[in-house]
Amino acid sequence: MNNYFSLHKTPVKAQYRPGDYLVIFGEVFGRGYVNGLIQEAQKYGLEVIYSTVGRRETGVLRKLNTDELSKQPSSTINVPLEAGFDLEKSSDGTTPCDQVKDIKMDDWLNAKLNWQSVSESESEGTKRFTTHVRDYFRELRTKIKPGKNVFIAHLMAGGVPRAKIFMAVLNRVVKPKADKFIPSQVFWNSDLGILCDKSFNAVTADTFKILVEESKDLQKTNPTRFSAYGYHGTEISTGSDFFWQSYAPYIQGWAKVCLENHSASFQKNSVKTCVYNCPEILTNSSSIFQGVEVPLYPLLSSFKKLGADKKYTKDLLVKCQELLRSDKTIDDLLDVTRSFYNDPEIKSNFNVFEKFPQHNNFSQMQKLVDCSNRIIEMHQDEKNLVTFVLSEEILKGTGQLIFHDSYLMPKSSVWLNHDIIVKHLLSQSSA
Repeated sequence: MNNYFSLHKTPVKAQYRPGDYLVIFGEVFGRGYVNGLIQEAQKYGLEVIYSTVGRRETGVLRKLNTDELSKQPSSTINVPLEAGFDLEKSSDGTTPCDQVKDIKMDDWLNAKLNWQSVSESESEGTKRFTTHVRDYFRELRTKIKPGKNVFIAHLMAGGVPRAKIFMAVLNRVVKPKADKFIPSQVFWNSDLGILCDKSFNAVTADTFKILVEESKDLQKTNPTRFSAYGYHGTEISTGSDFFWQSYAPYIQGWAKVCLENHSASFQKNSVKTCVYNCPEILTNSSSIFQGVEVPLYPLLSSFKKLGADKKYTKDLLVKCQELLRSDKTIDDLLDVTRSFYNDPEIKSNFNVFEKFPQHNNFSQMQKLVDCSNRIIEMHQDEKNLVTFVLSEEILKGTGQLIFHDSYLMPKSSVWLNHDIIVKHLLSQSSA
């Protein structure tokens, strides 16, 4: 596993001090990985400075208005940091979304885009974002005292172009309905897929590169660190040894690898950067991808494996058991996940690190969604799942681990697998 570094020991306690800064580069919407990081930073007295991506109503990107800004933390810097180029006009006055807005499901595969126009939009998007980042840093430096530690957490990810046709096609890519299923490779090789790939790179990876490059003045006056959130599969356990697995098709995966490469390049030039590859959780943005939550359930196996006698584990198991039907147990649930991951097709094709990122096929998606459905049916209420409880454990554990690892930040990419998250949470509960 080239460049694979999994954290197996809890990092030494970070030496941040009250008066240091955590800068959130990107807007916080609902529950996500960054919430755990913010909580840990606040516990240690860091001042948290927030950002916004701005808003669009008539197609024009703008700052937050007075009412919108009043609902944000008072430290928010009101410079719109929206990334990407899907709504950026080219010289002919059209945007990439304009090009695809009238495409229908019966002709999406044959749709052809004007790539010269797309390239111009891409350049304009990069120019606009870079200008806004410079404006952002000018204001940020007025809020930061020289010499203080600055930890900048990059949140930007995704980038599906904002046109209805994309979600319509992706819905068929991730749902195994025999007469409607679209293999992800077919989508990826189409003009729509190529545009999606470019958009993912612009939002997920290029923003990190621009962020670090445009912060050189800040780096001269303050010790500065940069983190980004990655996904590159996760090691889990279904009862015995830990093994690596990944959701497929994770079509952001190529952009996430590009993000890792940017971080490695910066580290070689003595800039402290790290991409933290976090486990799967269930969020609003991931809910369309049924099955992405399946690796979450084995977190319970890790707790049982590494701390069966601990009160923290026992309380968590009780909390999760209460969400299941009276005729189902946690062991029943874990048996379903064990069966899925031991399936020969899954084991030989989708649990192989070197194959990441990987496209899907109908059989694999059918097995994944069937596993998901079987577990959902074990619950008393399909809107109140064990995954919500386990997601909170992941958020808490990753936030604390990232905060403390970031101080020394010895690696350009780090995998936070189930084992270290469980070890850390158990150690904190007994501290």
